[in-house]
Formats: sequence, C-alpha cells, structure tokens
Amino acid sequence: MLADPLRMELIHQLSTESRTMRELVEATGQPPTRIRKHLSVLRQSGLVLMAQRDSETCYTLASPRVRDAYTVVRDLLLDRLTRYGALASVEEAADII
Repeated sequence: MLADPLRMELIHQLSTESRTMRELVEATGQPPTRIRKHLSVLRQSGLVLMAQRDSETCYTLASPRVRDAYTVVRDLLLDRLTRYGALASVEEAADII
C-alpha cells in the first residue's frame, strides 16, 4: 500500500496537519480523482481518517504512529539511495520521496 509514490506523498502532506482535498490537489499537482482513489486505499488500510470541517472534507493521519512509520521508511529509502549513489544529494532524494 505504501509502495505507490503518491500515497507516500499524501502521507507526507498529512504528517504535519489535516488537509482538505483542495489542499492535497494543490500540494501534489495531481487531479482530484487520482487523489481520491489513493486516499480511499489509505482509509481502507486504516492509515487515514476523513472528517467534515465546515463545508469541506478534511483528511488526517489516523495516528501519530503512521507519521512515525512514514518517517522510518522515508529515512531508510533516503539512506539507501544516497549510499548506493543513485542520487546526487539528500536534497534531491527528499524531493523525490
């Protein structure tokens, strides 16, 4: 479920605060239909929750442990990519992940 780069990006976007669909579309540059599809997978997996905020639907991580797990996976990937010379810099890797 986290093998998809967009799902990792969505978790990254939600790791600091709750966001609306509009905010996620703006942050990722992806169309709403694609965002909705991946949020559905994350919700079904119990990683993301959905709630109403005023007139908009808001998405948030289900638990701080989701953010912690994301951070571990991200750091591991950054380490592997930089260790094997796949990327020129950690900053470049951070942009990808």
